[in-house]
Amino acid sequence: MENNQPKSTNSYLVIIVFVAVLAVVGLFLVLSPKKTPVSIPLSSPHSALTAPLPTPPARILTTGEVNLNMVANPKIIKVGQEFTLDLNINPGTFDVIGLETHFTYNPSIISITKVEAGTYLKNGVILVNQNNPQTGRLDYAIASQTKARGTGTIIILHALAVAPATMIDTPNQSIIVFNPKGTKVGLSNPVKNERLGEEQTKVIIKQDGFTITP
Repeated sequence: MENNQPKSTNSYLVIIVFVAVLAVVGLFLVLSPKKTPVSIPLSSPHSALTAPLPTPPARILTTGEVNLNMVANPKIIKVGQEFTLDLNINPGTFDVIGLETHFTYNPSIISITKVEAGTYLKNGVILVNQNNPQTGRLDYAIASQTKARGTGTIIILHALAVAPATMIDTPNQSIIVFNPKGTKVGLSNPVKNERLGEEQTKVIIKQDGFTITP
């Protein structure tokens, strides 16, 4: 018969060594200090998420005004007499580089025979100059590369008195009616809402009164 005693002894030795290794590993895990996980704040450049920046409040600047005033010369006119309607501008502290205006007039009371640029934008280029005496509609636009400051006459309308009437001091009468939304003054330094980028400059249109007598 063969002797199996050496094989059994070897098996016991392997088991004892394996158990000893497990014990050493377990003891190492128990005795080793625990590491606290590091948290990365949202504002850290290493994070994929960044905290949103607060939105600054909108700062609305003071609204500016540009005044347009139509003045008749003379103010008392007889039927059949020629006269002028001067559109004067007062832009305050702004620099003017252009104007666009649209208005209607009553052709049974006045007839506009000629439209010409005033001396205010003397180096300007007239982009639109359309006058329809039958329907009583006028569209006009002028632009200039040279800035204009101060007050002056920007458009001169040559007119003929057709019938007696009285024009009182208001921009909304049956003789001449401006389109306030269509009247725009081009400025090189407009006041704006810094956040929205919208122009805050207001164009105020006035008309001096005049009378047409029989």
